[in-house]
Amino acid sequence: MKTCRKCNETKDLEYFYKYSKSWDGFDTQCKSCVDARNKAWQAKNREAAQEVKERWKERNRESYLAQQRERARVRYAEDPEKHLERHKRWVKDNPEKMKEIQRETHKRHYAENREEYIERTKAWRLENPEKAREANRKWKQNNPEKVNKDARIQVKKYRERYPEKRRAVSHVRYAIKMGRLVRPTVCPKCDSSTGRIEAHHPDYSDPLRIVWLCKKCHMVEHRK
Repeated sequence: MKTCRKCNETKDLEYFYKYSKSWDGFDTQCKSCVDARNKAWQAKNREAAQEVKERWKERNRESYLAQQRERARVRYAEDPEKHLERHKRWVKDNPEKMKEIQRETHKRHYAENREEYIERTKAWRLENPEKAREANRKWKQNNPEKVNKDARIQVKKYRERYPEKRRAVSHVRYAIKMGRLVRPTVCPKCDSSTGRIEAHHPDYSDPLRIVWLCKKCHMVEHRK
Protein backbone atom coordinates (compact mmCIF):
# COMPACT_ATOMS: atom_id res chain seq x y z
CA MET A 1 0.00 0.00 0.00
CA LYS A 2 1.09 3.57 -0.69
CA THR A 3 -0.34 7.05 -0.19
CA CYS A 4 -0.48 9.40 -3.20
CA ARG A 5 1.10 12.80 -2.51
CA LYS A 6 -1.39 14.49 -4.85
CA CYS A 7 -4.79 13.14 -3.85
CA ASN A 8 -3.70 11.70 -0.43
CA GLU A 9 -5.50 8.44 -1.14
CA THR A 10 -3.95 5.16 0.01
CA LYS A 11 -3.90 2.58 -2.79
CA ASP A 12 -2.28 -0.72 -3.77
CA LEU A 13 1.08 -0.52 -5.57
CA GLU A 14 -0.56 -1.66 -8.81
CA TYR A 15 -2.17 1.81 -9.00
CA PHE A 16 1.26 3.48 -9.12
CA TYR A 17 3.64 3.66 -12.08
CA LYS A 18 7.10 2.18 -11.61
CA TYR A 19 9.86 4.73 -11.07
CA SER A 20 13.42 3.43 -10.64
CA LYS A 21 14.75 6.57 -8.90
CA SER A 22 12.23 6.30 -6.05
CA TRP A 23 13.27 4.46 -2.88
CA ASP A 24 10.52 1.85 -3.29
CA GLY A 25 10.59 1.73 -7.10
CA PHE A 26 7.21 3.44 -7.58
CA ASP A 27 6.11 7.01 -8.37
CA THR A 28 5.00 9.29 -5.54
CA GLN A 29 1.70 10.01 -7.31
CA CYS A 30 -0.91 7.45 -8.33
CA LYS A 31 -1.64 6.64 -11.95
CA SER A 32 -4.83 8.70 -12.01
CA CYS A 33 -3.05 11.84 -10.80
CA VAL A 34 -0.10 11.29 -13.16
CA ASP A 35 -2.43 10.80 -16.13
CA ALA A 36 -4.39 13.94 -15.24
CA ARG A 37 -1.17 15.94 -14.92
CA ASN A 38 0.13 14.65 -18.26
CA LYS A 39 -3.14 15.43 -20.05
CA ALA A 40 -3.15 18.97 -18.69
CA TRP A 41 0.45 19.51 -19.84
CA GLN A 42 -0.28 18.07 -23.30
CA ALA A 43 -3.30 20.36 -23.69
CA LYS A 44 -1.14 23.41 -22.98
CA ASN A 45 1.89 22.24 -24.98
CA ARG A 46 0.52 20.38 -28.02
CA GLU A 47 3.56 20.84 -30.28
CA ALA A 48 6.06 19.86 -27.60
CA ALA A 49 3.90 16.88 -26.62
CA GLN A 50 3.78 15.72 -30.26
CA GLU A 51 7.58 15.98 -30.56
CA VAL A 52 8.04 13.94 -27.38
CA LYS A 53 5.61 11.33 -28.72
CA GLU A 54 7.40 11.09 -32.08
CA ARG A 55 10.82 10.71 -30.40
CA TRP A 56 9.43 7.95 -28.23
CA LYS A 57 8.01 6.17 -31.28
CA GLU A 58 11.42 6.25 -33.01
CA ARG A 59 13.24 4.89 -29.95
CA ASN A 60 10.62 2.23 -29.22
CA ARG A 61 9.26 1.32 -32.64
CA GLU A 62 8.70 -2.38 -31.92
CA SER A 63 7.02 -1.62 -28.59
CA TYR A 64 4.83 1.03 -30.22
CA LEU A 65 3.72 -1.30 -33.01
CA ALA A 66 2.98 -4.03 -30.46
CA GLN A 67 0.81 -1.59 -28.49
CA GLN A 68 -1.05 -0.56 -31.65
CA ARG A 69 -1.71 -4.18 -32.58
CA GLU A 70 -2.95 -4.98 -29.08
CA ARG A 71 -5.26 -1.94 -29.04
CA ALA A 72 -6.64 -2.87 -32.45
CA ARG A 73 -7.23 -6.44 -31.26
CA VAL A 74 -9.11 -5.22 -28.19
CA ARG A 75 -11.23 -2.77 -30.20
CA TYR A 76 -12.06 -5.47 -32.73
CA ALA A 77 -13.10 -7.90 -29.97
CA GLU A 78 -15.37 -5.26 -28.38
CA ASP A 79 -17.17 -4.30 -31.61
CA PRO A 80 -16.06 -6.21 -34.75
CA GLU A 81 -18.73 -4.65 -37.00
CA LYS A 82 -17.68 -1.10 -36.11
CA HIS A 83 -14.02 -1.99 -36.61
CA LEU A 84 -14.65 -3.52 -40.05
CA GLU A 85 -16.73 -0.53 -41.15
CA ARG A 86 -14.01 1.90 -40.09
CA HIS A 87 -11.38 -0.24 -41.86
CA LYS A 88 -13.43 -0.19 -45.08
CA ARG A 89 -13.70 3.60 -44.93
CA TRP A 90 -9.95 3.94 -44.37
CA VAL A 91 -9.15 1.65 -47.32
CA LYS A 92 -11.52 3.64 -49.54
CA ASP A 93 -10.01 6.99 -48.47
CA ASN A 94 -6.36 5.83 -48.68
CA PRO A 95 -5.96 3.64 -51.80
CA GLU A 96 -2.27 4.49 -52.33
CA LYS A 97 -1.32 3.74 -48.72
CA MET A 98 -3.26 0.49 -48.90
CA LYS A 99 -1.43 -0.55 -52.07
CA GLU A 100 1.92 0.23 -50.43
CA ILE A 101 0.98 -1.83 -47.35
CA GLN A 102 -0.09 -4.73 -49.56
CA ARG A 103 3.16 -4.57 -51.54
CA GLU A 104 5.29 -4.55 -48.39
CA THR A 105 3.26 -7.38 -46.87
CA HIS A 106 3.59 -9.44 -50.04
CA LYS A 107 7.35 -8.82 -50.22
CA ARG A 108 7.81 -9.89 -46.61
CA HIS A 109 5.62 -12.98 -47.01
CA TYR A 110 7.39 -13.93 -50.26
CA ALA A 111 10.82 -13.60 -48.62
CA GLU A 112 9.68 -15.85 -45.75
CA ASN A 113 7.99 -18.45 -48.03
CA ARG A 114 9.97 -18.21 -51.28
CA GLU A 115 10.20 -21.96 -51.98
CA GLU A 116 6.46 -22.43 -51.42
CA TYR A 117 5.68 -19.56 -53.84
CA ILE A 118 7.94 -21.06 -56.52
CA GLU A 119 6.34 -24.51 -56.23
CA ARG A 120 2.81 -23.07 -56.34
CA THR A 121 3.66 -20.95 -59.39
CA LYS A 122 5.14 -23.96 -61.22
CA ALA A 123 2.08 -26.07 -60.46
CA TRP A 124 -0.28 -23.30 -61.61
CA ARG A 125 1.63 -22.80 -64.88
CA LEU A 126 1.45 -26.52 -65.63
CA GLU A 127 -2.29 -26.60 -64.94
CA ASN A 128 -3.00 -23.33 -66.83
CA PRO A 129 -0.54 -23.05 -69.76
CA GLU A 130 -2.73 -20.67 -71.80
CA LYS A 131 -3.33 -18.31 -68.85
CA ALA A 132 0.37 -18.45 -67.97
CA ARG A 133 1.41 -17.48 -71.50
CA GLU A 134 -1.12 -14.64 -71.57
CA ALA A 135 0.01 -13.35 -68.15
CA ASN A 136 3.65 -13.54 -69.25
CA ARG A 137 2.86 -11.68 -72.47
CA LYS A 138 1.02 -8.89 -70.63
CA TRP A 139 3.83 -8.54 -68.09
CA LYS A 140 6.45 -8.23 -70.83
CA GLN A 141 4.27 -5.69 -72.64
CA ASN A 142 3.88 -3.58 -69.48
CA ASN A 143 7.52 -3.90 -68.35
CA PRO A 144 9.75 -3.53 -71.46
CA GLU A 145 12.68 -2.06 -69.52
CA LYS A 146 12.75 -4.97 -67.06
CA VAL A 147 12.43 -7.45 -69.91
CA ASN A 148 15.39 -5.96 -71.77
CA LYS A 149 17.48 -5.81 -68.59
CA ASP A 150 16.63 -9.39 -67.62
CA ALA A 151 17.34 -10.58 -71.16
CA ARG A 152 20.80 -8.98 -71.12
CA ILE A 153 21.57 -10.54 -67.75
CA GLN A 154 20.37 -13.98 -68.87
CA VAL A 155 22.41 -13.81 -72.08
CA LYS A 156 25.52 -12.85 -70.12
CA LYS A 157 25.01 -15.70 -67.63
CA TYR A 158 24.35 -18.18 -70.45
CA ARG A 159 27.54 -17.19 -72.28
CA GLU A 160 29.60 -17.50 -69.10
CA ARG A 161 28.08 -20.88 -68.29
CA TYR A 162 28.34 -22.40 -71.80
CA PRO A 163 31.39 -20.90 -73.56
CA GLU A 164 31.64 -23.89 -75.94
CA LYS A 165 28.09 -23.27 -77.21
CA ARG A 166 28.89 -19.61 -77.79
CA ARG A 167 32.01 -20.52 -79.80
CA ALA A 168 30.04 -23.05 -81.89
CA VAL A 169 27.31 -20.50 -82.71
CA SER A 170 29.97 -17.94 -83.67
CA HIS A 171 31.64 -20.44 -86.03
CA VAL A 172 28.32 -21.16 -87.76
CA ARG A 173 27.49 -17.48 -88.18
CA TYR A 174 30.92 -16.78 -89.65
CA ALA A 175 30.63 -19.77 -92.01
CA ILE A 176 27.22 -18.54 -93.25
CA LYS A 177 28.59 -15.05 -93.72
CA MET A 178 31.55 -16.37 -95.77
CA GLY A 179 29.32 -18.67 -97.86
CA ARG A 180 30.68 -21.96 -96.50
CA LEU A 181 27.26 -22.86 -95.09
CA VAL A 182 23.84 -22.11 -96.57
CA ARG A 183 20.78 -21.88 -94.32
CA PRO A 184 17.87 -23.83 -95.88
CA THR A 185 14.33 -22.49 -96.03
CA VAL A 186 12.65 -25.83 -95.21
CA CYS A 187 13.18 -28.06 -92.17
CA PRO A 188 14.69 -31.39 -93.39
CA LYS A 189 12.97 -33.27 -90.55
CA CYS A 190 9.34 -32.09 -90.74
CA ASP A 191 9.34 -30.20 -94.08
CA SER A 192 8.09 -27.06 -92.33
CA SER A 193 8.90 -23.71 -93.93
CA THR A 194 7.46 -21.65 -91.05
CA GLY A 195 9.94 -19.55 -89.15
CA ARG A 196 13.71 -19.49 -89.18
CA ILE A 197 15.70 -22.69 -89.69
CA GLU A 198 18.27 -23.15 -86.92
CA ALA A 199 21.59 -25.00 -86.66
CA HIS A 200 21.62 -27.89 -84.19
CA HIS A 201 25.02 -29.10 -82.90
CA PRO A 202 25.20 -32.81 -81.98
CA ASP A 203 28.72 -32.11 -80.71
CA TYR A 204 29.84 -28.59 -79.77
CA SER A 205 33.49 -29.54 -80.07
CA ASP A 206 32.90 -29.90 -83.85
CA PRO A 207 31.11 -26.58 -84.54
CA LEU A 208 30.61 -27.01 -88.30
CA ARG A 209 29.00 -30.46 -88.05
CA ILE A 210 25.39 -29.37 -87.78
CA VAL A 211 21.82 -30.47 -88.48
CA TRP A 212 19.38 -27.89 -89.84
CA LEU A 213 16.08 -27.92 -87.92
CA CYS A 214 13.08 -25.66 -87.43
CA LYS A 215 12.61 -24.18 -83.95
CA LYS A 216 10.05 -26.79 -82.92
CA CYS A 217 12.18 -29.75 -84.01
CA HIS A 218 15.25 -28.09 -82.48
CA MET A 219 13.52 -27.86 -79.08
CA VAL A 220 12.39 -31.51 -79.32
CA GLU A 221 15.96 -32.56 -80.12
CA HIS A 222 17.31 -30.77 -77.04
CA ARG A 223 14.75 -32.45 -74.78
CA LYS A 224 16.09 -35.88 -75.66
